[in-house]
Amino acid sequence: MNQLRLFGGAVLESNGVPVTGRAAQRHRTALLALLATTRRRFRSRDQLITLLWPETDAERGRRMLSDSIYRINQALGGNVLVGPGEDVRMNRDQITSDVAAFEDAMEARDYPTAVSLYTGAFLDSFFLPGSPEFDRWMEIEREHYAQSMAKALEALALAASGARLVTEAVDHWQQLALLVPDDSRIAMELMRALEVAGNRAGALRHAKRHTELLRETLGFDPDRGVQELATTIASRNVPRDLSRNFARPVIRSIAKPVTKKAGPDAKTYDLYVQARFHWHKRLEESLLLSVSLFEQVLAREPMY
Repeated sequence: MNQLRLFGGAVLESNGVPVTGRAAQRHRTALLALLATTRRRFRSRDQLITLLWPETDAERGRRMLSDSIYRINQALGGNVLVGPGEDVRMNRDQITSDVAAFEDAMEARDYPTAVSLYTGAFLDSFFLPGSPEFDRWMEIEREHYAQSMAKALEALALAASGARLVTEAVDHWQQLALLVPDDSRIAMELMRALEVAGNRAGALRHAKRHTELLRETLGFDPDRGVQELATTIASRNVPRDLSRNFARPVIRSIAKPVTKKAGPDAKTYDLYVQARFHWHKRLEESLLLSVSLFEQVLAREPMY
């Protein structure tokens, strides 16, 4: 079976083996990405040419598109991309994709499955030179999937909190805080969950880190409720074993498990967030700055 993975990068596999060569060239990967979503079952040849080869005349663009379809089908052993007329679509009987499975899971409100499928930003680090319309489409899709992931994580976090599954709730809020580190509302939800889990120190650390991130990295103040909540948590006389009052979960997590490991220091984390922030601007000067920031992260923590 052929598989296309677009979360966290772009990987095309056939029977578990990565596809290389002509079929895996950037424009062909971009073509597969354009056809992978279930929200749009097909695209016209003219649309695809405009998105992928905007500087090419119509006749040459059609030849390049036809050749790309041929190379992909040849590498994957079948009619993965079909389009005898003006429209081109993906034959989902011959190829699966994580984005299609994610969309199906979100439609069914199967949030644990959706969370397990989202392994990173849509087409993370992917770049198609000379195709600004594709870049704009990619950014819109990336934001759409990130928002859907946030919705799934918040639903799981609220469900875990309601069921008094303290550890699960903290895990989900932590994942959500990493996804949207500049959202003060989510920061406060994580702080509350950490306090309920008996980790007041962790709640206060997150308030400090969130405040520093917004002020020093993005240049604006957080919701004052963050500091007010931190002050309240610090002043409360709550025993560290508060979580004993809640039922222990039988299963560690209904979503994708979070691997526990020593986190980066605050400075490294801030450099990483800055790097991601500038990378997603997709401007030349921002990309250069992002590379410099990522290099600083690796210099501080090579295994980050």
